[in-house]
Amino acid sequence: MRAGAGPRMSRSEKMGLRLETAQIHYLTGKLLALTGKAGEATSQYQQAKNILAEIMKEGGAEKLLQRPDLKAMYDEATQGTQQPKS
Repeated sequence: MRAGAGPRMSRSEKMGLRLETAQIHYLTGKLLALTGKAGEATSQYQQAKNILAEIMKEGGAEKLLQRPDLKAMYDEATQGTQQPKS
């Protein structure tokens, strides 16, 4: 293995974990919305959006939303944050 490959792998793994965390917040928001807890859902959707926004600020990740799955998650989370809280 080349010197320096370790830190890049760690960065990649870290990004993967953050993407999974964003997905967990998104899915939790979706579940809460479906069970009539719109206020709690909004918070989860916002956290998902914030994580994705942070990732997109990193070098090389600007095109993150070109992935259809992540674009759909971001768009639905954005829509979820705009719904009135109950």
